Amino acid sequence: MKQRGFSQVTTVVVAALLALLVAPLFMGWLVVDVKTKGADKHHFWIPLPIGVARIAMVFIPDKELACAPPQELVKHRELLRSILDNLDRCGDTTLVEVRSPEATVRIATEAGKIRLDVDARDAKVHSAFKVEGVRKALERWDGGQVHPHQALDLLASLGRGELLSVESDEADVSIAYW
Repeated sequence: MKQRGFSQVTTVVVAALLALLVAPLFMGWLVVDVKTKGADKHHFWIPLPIGVARIAMVFIPDKELACAPPQELVKHRELLRSILDNLDRCGDTTLVEVRSPEATVRIATEAGKIRLDVDARDAKVHSAFKVEGVRKALERWDGGQVHPHQALDLLASLGRGELLSVESDEADVSIAYW
C-alpha cells in the first residue's frame, strides 16, 4: 500500500476548500436562448452565472448602474404589495382572459406563480414567475433608485425554469433561470 505524503493531503484539502468557495459563483444561471429564422439562421445561447455578474458589479460604480424606477411603480407600491398578497392567497385561477380574432390573452395564477400567455397571429408569448418573489423584492426595496443587485435578487427569487418565451416568425427567444 502506497503511503500518501503531506503535500497530497494538503492539495486535496485546499482544492476542496477552493471548490466550496467558488461553487456559489456558479449557482444560479440566467440563460438567454435566441434562434433566428429565415435565410440567415443563427442560434445564440448565452449562459450567465449570476454569482459572476454580482462580482463584476462590485467593480462598477453604483451610480453608473442605478436607475430611477417608473413613477407609477413608486406611486402604487403599497397597492401592488397588497395585490400580490391577495394573489398568493387566491390559489389557481384565471384572472383575465380576452379572446379576439387577432389574439388570446390569459393571465392566471398557478402553483404560486403568475402566468401570462399571449397567442397572437404573429407571436406567442409565455411568462411565469413566483408571486412570492416579486412581493419580497417590493418589501426589500426602499422606494428609491433601483440598483442592479436588486434586479439580480429579484431574478433569483422569481423561481427556476423558463421565465419568458417569445415565438415569432423572425425568432424564438427564451429567458430562463436555473
